[in-house]
Amino acid sequence: MRFVLESAVSLGADVHRVMREAAVRPREDGASEDVATRDMLRLWELIARDLGDPCAALRIGADHRQGLLGLHDYLISTSESLGDALDVHNTYLPLLTDSCRFVVAPEEGGHVSVTCEVLGSPDAVSDASAQFVLSATYRRFSQGIEGALPLAGVTFRQRAPRSVGLFAETFGTRAVGFDEPADQLVFPDRYLAAPMRGADPHLAQLLRGYAEDAVGTARGIPEVEDSAPQWYLDFRDETRRAVRSGGGSLSLVARRLSLSTRTLQRRLRDHGTTWRSEVDAARQARADTLADREGWGPERLARELGYSDAGTYLRARRRWNTGRGGAE
Repeated sequence: MRFVLESAVSLGADVHRVMREAAVRPREDGASEDVATRDMLRLWELIARDLGDPCAALRIGADHRQGLLGLHDYLISTSESLGDALDVHNTYLPLLTDSCRFVVAPEEGGHVSVTCEVLGSPDAVSDASAQFVLSATYRRFSQGIEGALPLAGVTFRQRAPRSVGLFAETFGTRAVGFDEPADQLVFPDRYLAAPMRGADPHLAQLLRGYAEDAVGTARGIPEVEDSAPQWYLDFRDETRRAVRSGGGSLSLVARRLSLSTRTLQRRLRDHGTTWRSEVDAARQARADTLADREGWGPERLARELGYSDAGTYLRARRRWNTGRGGAE
């Protein structure tokens, strides 16, 4: 989110007003943070409105520079080839988002397509977010190899804008289609073998080990089926955010979702789960992320996770280790 806001400032947006309206803010320590999907969609909407530019997200994605997306950037840049980088990109995409994935497939005429597929509700990806994803992805891969990556075509699900000039400039081709079935990049398949300029097998192995731990922890929360209703996906996002903020209050999460606590509890019950089990799973995943880091003892973890004291946290840890349910 910090990258998006800083780029929006460079374009002339009043990000203080945008953040006030969106009720979000970046982490002060500069670390990467998960942002609820609906909050990012709201951010894109507000940035575009503030700038009076429906293509603001396209410009911001094209402004990407190495390192702005943290670990994920370095996983790509240290890969051996573009094909390897694409595999790494998709494998560790949960470091950035859980609302989409990329599918690489062969196409006719010696081409390959890279398609952004929406996970869960189609509403999880807006026109603006698709613009950002494709432009940032293209820039990252194009800058990662020697010379530019020539695109044979780009397609968007959105309706055609008044002018396609900016799209053609961003992707280096006038073969840009709209009202298409998918958000997609297409390029000659021979470029899959193109070496990455920053290829470093040793560093890549170290980074992937770190990324495995990070992604594995994120997956410690049970997977959400693709058909899950949007309210439940939003609920999971908000619960994780509440736990990361040192809380886990039912009333706080309900308020963020514009629901009463009773309505939220009823929806969870109808969905086959409970508030206690959901917040416990979120706490466990957060604890697994932090437990091995230097300086994170039981007392600090208890405060971070919203437990009353270290003893309560340690009892929860023993329960997680033995696989028993429930929450403190």
